[in-house]
Amino acid sequence: MTYVYRHIRLDKNEPFYIGIGTDSNYQRAYSKSSRNIFWNRVVNVTDYEVEIIMDNLTKDIAKQKEIEFISLYGKKINKTGTLVNISDGGDGNSGGKHTEEAKKKIGEANKFKDYSKFNRSHFQTQEYKDKISKINKGRKMPDSMREKTSLRMKNRVLSNEQKEKIKNTKLGSKASQETKDKMRLSAFIGWEKRKNKNI
Repeated sequence: MTYVYRHIRLDKNEPFYIGIGTDSNYQRAYSKSSRNIFWNRVVNVTDYEVEIIMDNLTKDIAKQKEIEFISLYGKKINKTGTLVNISDGGDGNSGGKHTEEAKKKIGEANKFKDYSKFNRSHFQTQEYKDKISKINKGRKMPDSMREKTSLRMKNRVLSNEQKEKIKNTKLGSKASQETKDKMRLSAFIGWEKRKNKNI
């Protein structure tokens, strides 16, 4: 059976990679090998979390779900979203060798140096929420992943910057629009995780 996973960067608390795997112990999801240059740039500056989004799927369904999630979050390479995926998904690369077409895409992608700023406002739209709800139907998260996520959140240590933002918020100081957008995004993703945990 095949599973769909995502990598979430903890500095921004947002998904940055979607993939599929066919091994029984989720080795591909946790592996750092055979990743593209953009993926490596992200993990060089921040820790990340591995989340198994859907499990026990046929390979064809997993490929389709991979395509849907990549389309939902969008790709940095074409300035549509947060993901560092190069392909649109569904190409069957679950840890094996890249196809010639994939190699060509990676080569072209490596020419890019900078990412444009991503507008996070679409995370708040009803269209986005409806897509999340549709994709998550039938989702099964392993108990082990639920426990890891719960433990990580309980043991999470806030940075001085985060503490200061919380302090300022409590004091009634006005946050910048950028800070508000980040807070809304973080809150929505947290809500999404809690909702999916109960599915």
